[in-house]
Amino acid sequence: MMTVRECEKLSYEDVRNLAAEKLGTHSSDEILRWLRANVPPEKEFQRVMLAKLHQHFGESAFIWKQAQGPYSRGGIPDIAVVWKGKYFGFEVKRPFLGQPSKLQLRTRKEIIAAGGVAEFVSYASECIRIMEEHGE
Repeated sequence: MMTVRECEKLSYEDVRNLAAEKLGTHSSDEILRWLRANVPPEKEFQRVMLAKLHQHFGESAFIWKQAQGPYSRGGIPDIAVVWKGKYFGFEVKRPFLGQPSKLQLRTRKEIIAAGGVAEFVSYASECIRIMEEHGE
């Protein structure tokens, strides 16, 4: 299994080549199976992201992991941050594999229409860049 840090250093092409080399084939189905087995689960990317956001922004930002359950609204981003009076919603996707659902795409549009920032991300560095670009 690769680590979050290893994934962050690789491009999609790099990881496909790595999989093909390890498997000895360029079959898309085999490479996809290898990626599913070797890219860490989404919750690991979320854990690392939360830690790095807390480390980077400290007490200047209010950061939380959105709980999912029978009473929560579907499509809400995994990680939420309020910083400099602005809401940031980050839906975490596994790199090389994750795709947003229709509900997540619609929710993103609604958050943006309400004045917030909502993005699909895999790494904390993306969150930090997005927040700094939108922070006034």
